[in-house]
Amino acid sequence: MPGDYKIGGYYNSSKTPDLLKDINGLSAGLTGQPFEQHNGLWGGYIMADQMVFREEAGSNRGLTLGAMVTIGDPDTAKYSYFGLRAVITKVRCAVATTTLSLS
Repeated sequence: MPGDYKIGGYYNSSKTPDLLKDINGLSAGLTGQPFEQHNGLWGGYIMADQMVFREEAGSNRGLTLGAMVTIGDPDTAKYSYFGLRAVITKVRCAVATTTLSLS
């Protein structure tokens, strides 16, 4: 049954401001000083989805499970870690035609 598995990452070498600390290592929100600058930011991810039940042979309808986990530079990313899980189902359904009229 079909599935996708991906792993990746990135590095950006540009200067990036800290999310919290000022140039003296204190809270920039309290001191009003400029934010500390970092040389670069980085992150990575792992993603996977796998069909676990197929409605009929050769069909793309069925049940697929998926997950994703990301990690980001804790000094420059709003969320250092993020993850999600998903259950995706594709089923046959009747299509109804609806007309919407705005007066």
